[in-house]
This record gives sequence, structure tokens and C-alpha cells, in this order.
Amino acid sequence: METTDAISVTCLLVVIISSIFGNILVCVACITTRELRSSTTAFVVSLAVSDVLVGLVSMPFWVSVQTTGEPSVQKFPQIYTMWLCADIFLGTASIMNLMFVSLDRLIAVTRPLQYQSIMSRSRIGVAIVFLWLYSIVIALIKMLKWPEYPLFVSITAFFGPLMITVVAYCIIFKVAMKQARSIRVQVVRFAFTNRDLQGNSKKSMVTTFRQDMKAARTLSIIVGTFALCWCPFFVILLVFGYFKPSGAVFYPPLGSFVKWLHYGNSAMNPILYACLNKRFRSAFKRILLGFYDKFSCSI
Repeated sequence: METTDAISVTCLLVVIISSIFGNILVCVACITTRELRSSTTAFVVSLAVSDVLVGLVSMPFWVSVQTTGEPSVQKFPQIYTMWLCADIFLGTASIMNLMFVSLDRLIAVTRPLQYQSIMSRSRIGVAIVFLWLYSIVIALIKMLKWPEYPLFVSITAFFGPLMITVVAYCIIFKVAMKQARSIRVQVVRFAFTNRDLQGNSKKSMVTTFRQDMKAARTLSIIVGTFALCWCPFFVILLVFGYFKPSGAVFYPPLGSFVKWLHYGNSAMNPILYACLNKRFRSAFKRILLGFYDKFSCSI
């Protein structure tokens, strides 16, 4: 095994462990922590599940290919194709979850009074089922050996959803700036009155708005990280898998790097949650300390 492959495999082993452990921690935190339960949390858990599956299914296969060259596309074409489909399926599920999270935040900021009725449990359930079925369909089309598939999957599984996500966050921050100015004016106005009930209502509205915006900022950073991790992979896929420019040379180390990069994204989200969200940080600490206490008692 070459030095480049050895480094790639070592990184992947670290990423596999981090991805599985970190995203299971996210799921446990969302399920056991009341403060984290919301409509957005459902999509966050769905995203974490897709990242756990990446660590359990996609990454081990890639490690095997990197270390032994098996299963190869020549000897085991069906197994290799199944892995590619699983890889596409889980990657598509990740970006679709992020897209629905952005749409959820968009509704929360632009339609705060109607948010609860719009984002009902049944609609959230339908949305999650849809995004997973959509991801399965996109992946299964790979088995048709369609020549235009690299372009198709790049648009439907990455660039299209990413564009919708980016537009959603642009609208969120545009509306946020307008609402922030409006709230400041109304807070000053209420400061000169003695209407405690209305003042408390206004304070509650300000707090809710700030929480929505903080969540939007956190999730926009997660989306930005996702784009940075996945964009090189799809650019190379299009350049060498579809357009095939004459004279262009593909270097295997480059392929290993972009593959490692997009797999690394599966381990990044729990770290971002811990760094950017106080509630997640507190939940992680509580769960890990609880696990440590139980482990210490058993010894």
C-alpha cells in the first residue's frame, strides 16, 4: 500500500469512528434533551442517521478498496455498483436533509405566527419520508448505466438542493435584518410605556426571534461546511466523468483526497453542533459524563 493510500486509510479510520460515535451522540442528545426537541430536530436526527450509515456502510467499503483493491469493479461489478448506489443514496439524503432544514428555518423566520400549523408533525414525517425515497430513486438510476448520469446526479443530488438551500438562507438573513430593525423600534417604544403584559409579550417575541436566528446561523455554517466538503468531489466527477477534457490527467491521490474530504463531512456536524450550539454542548457533556459514571461504577 502506497504512502498516500496509508494516510488516506488512517484518516478514514479516524473519520469512521468519529462519524459513527459523534452522530449517535447527536441522536441521543436530540431524543433525551427536551430543549432540543423541535421540528428542526427531526431533520437533524435524520441527517445524523444518514451520517451514521455513511460510517457503517460507505466508508468501510472504501477502506477495503484503498487497502486491498477489493472488491474491484472488474471482479465484483455488482457489489461495486451496489456500494456506489449506497454512497449516492446516503450523500443525497444528507444534502436533502440540509435543504429541508433550511426550508424549516425559512418558514420559522418569515411565518413565525403560522409556523406551528405549517410544520405539523404529519408534514414533517411526510417530508422526511419523501427525502429518503427521493434519495433512493436518485441512487437506483445509477444502475441503468445512463451516460448522462454524472450530470444528472450532480444537479439533482447536489447543485440543485444546494442552490435552494443557499437561496433560503439568503432570504432568511434579508428578512432577519428587516425584523431586527422593526423589533428595535418597537422595544424602544414599549420602554416608554407601563404596559407590562405587552412588554412581556414583546420580550418573548425578541427571545424567540434571537433563537431562530441563532439556529439559522448555526445551520448556515453547517451547510457551508457541507458545500466545501462535497463541491470538489462533484466538480471532479463532472470534469473527468462527464466532460472528459482532452489532455486532462486524473491523479489517483486527488481522487482519494476528495473522497476523504466528503466522507469527513459526516464527522464534522457533531463537532459544529458542539462548538456553535450551547444546548447541544450541554447535552453532549451530560450524556458523556453519565456514560463515564456508569462505566466507572462497573469497574
